[in-house]
Parts: sequence; structure tokens; C-alpha cells
Amino acid sequence: IWVTGEDMAGNAFAEDFNDIDAPFHFWDLEQRVPDFTFVGEPSVKYGGDSVRVDEPVEITAAIINNGNADGNVQIVLELVESNGARTRVDARQLEVAPGTTTVYEGAWVPSRTGTMWLEVQILGSETLQTPTLRVKEAESEGFMGTVSEVNPVVLGVLVVLS
Repeated sequence: IWVTGEDMAGNAFAEDFNDIDAPFHFWDLEQRVPDFTFVGEPSVKYGGDSVRVDEPVEITAAIINNGNADGNVQIVLELVESNGARTRVDARQLEVAPGTTTVYEGAWVPSRTGTMWLEVQILGSETLQTPTLRVKEAESEGFMGTVSEVNPVVLGVLVVLS
């Protein structure tokens, strides 16, 4: 701040160290803004012992607001394939009060086999990566599942020959 004018006795304020280029004093103003960061690593859950085609994979990530104001955090979930191709799986906005944590919960259903991973991103800020996932073919449903997957023409020829 700088001070201009006179005091109650009519004395003018000195202009030495009291102007816009050399202020009398200054204060840092507190910015009331949210500040979002991830807490820990993202969690990945899937059924069975491995990730399989057409079976859902659940992803969770905790986000804390270290700022001093309410805010909306934009979360993006992307699939990254081993060749570098990216596909947006989910994008949403979550409200987080100051000093509190909220959990993002997303889901992804693999449509093909391969090596890939998921990335959870706070838009304009940090990104977390899941461990690499090796997606396998869907499990067959026993003998009848195997028979139903066979080409009907081939199945007909096998029945006629037997």
C-alpha cells in the first residue's frame, strides 16, 4: 500500500518510500482456491485371477482438496495400449470441499486381448497410471460353451461323419 494525503494535524505524508514503485508496506493476499491432488495409487479390481475380455474392471482413485475453497475437480480415465494409442473411457466432475477426500470410481470393460494400462488424470494436473494389464480371452462356458463357439457348418459335418 502507499499512503497519500494529510494526517489530522494537516501534515502531508512523506512520499519517500511511499509510492506505487516503492510502497510503504505490502501484504501477501491469501488466494481462496481449491488444490487437488491424488492420495496414493489407483486401485484396480477384476474378477478371477486375470483380466479377461468382456469382464468389467473397476478403478478407484482418492482425491484430496488441499486448498481453502470448495471446488469441482475434472477426472479423466484413459486406456493406453502398448502401441501408444489412447482411448477416453470416462470423464466426470466431482465436487470436493476443502480438507476433504473424495473417491473417483470408474469402470472399463475390455473388448479385446492385449497389453494395456489405465491412466487416471486430474485435468490440468497430475496423472496416475495403473499397473500393466494383460487382457486374456474370455473363458469358455465348459463343453456346451465350446460347442456353441464352433462354426455350425463344421459342427454339422462332424455330426454326419460320426
